[in-house]
This record gives sequence, C-alpha cells and structure tokens, in this order.
Amino acid sequence: MNKDKRIDTEKEDLQNPLKAESTVRWLRKRFSDKAQPFYVNTPHNLLKLDALDLLFSKFDEDNNGTLELSELLYMFQENGFNVAENELEIIYQVVTKIKPYKMTRDQFKKLMLSDVAKKAFHDVMLTIKKHEKGRICHEDERKIYFPMNLNAMLNYLYMKMKHENLFDEITDGLE
Repeated sequence: MNKDKRIDTEKEDLQNPLKAESTVRWLRKRFSDKAQPFYVNTPHNLLKLDALDLLFSKFDEDNNGTLELSELLYMFQENGFNVAENELEIIYQVVTKIKPYKMTRDQFKKLMLSDVAKKAFHDVMLTIKKHEKGRICHEDERKIYFPMNLNAMLNYLYMKMKHENLFDEITDGLE
C-alpha cells in the first residue's frame, strides 16, 4: 500500500477496532511471522516502518542489503554522536551474536521496535552523554542534543534526512 493511501485511511483505521493498539499487539504476538505488516501494525507503526526503510537505505553505503557495524558507527558519528565500536556491539547483540556484526533490513526493523534494543540503546546513549558532557564543558558551553530513547533518535535522524532532501531540492531549483 502506498503512503498516500495509508494516510487517507488512517482516520478509518483509528475507528476500526481491529486497528486498536491492544488488538494489533495481540495479532503481532501470535501472527507476526505469517501476517503482512499492514495487519500487525498500527497506522503510526506503519509510518515508522517506512521511515526505517529510508534510514536503512541511507546508511547501507555499499547497498548490499545489510547494515554493518562500520556503517552504523558512521551513522552515529556523522550525526555528532561520539560512540565507540564496542558500545554499538551491545545493540547488535540484540539481533545477532555472530561476528562480523551486520543486520538485514528486517532485522533492523525488528531491532528498532524491540524493547530489549530500546534498553540497550538507552544504556549506550547514557554512556556517550557522560563522556561527552565532560569533554564539552571543558571546550565550550554549547548544548548538544542526546536522544535517550530509540524512537527519539529515529525521529531525529528521519527529520534531519527529510530536511537535507528538502534543502537539496530547493537549491537544485534555484540553479
């Protein structure tokens, strides 16, 4: 289903008892491996999955369909988060214990929606924030945004990407 059609039906979905959060959670728990994503996600989660697709595509630099540890490390560092490789390994271990760490698009989506991953992400960001706070206070007094939950980070990256795309479109139109 395309994005425009999904937005048009969002109001209908909110009134539909089959799209209620409790019903969708029940369906996802029992049929997530058998049902199409439309049936086991709320309209909000479907939009989030679309955003995850875009983020995955942006950071899968070699376009091989997997997100390697080095690509995720680059994603964090490109966005101003000074994270170490061993800290990201904690997040990858939610999906796979096998090295070299890499995840498919589906694993990436499951990771981003996982409660265990949210806890691991929070712990990693807390560590980064502690290290950065000392460094920043000595260099200058500027404030830096540290999303402490995974959804906030995804929203931040998604909105930043949309902003960059819009800026590119505007500047291309001026030439």
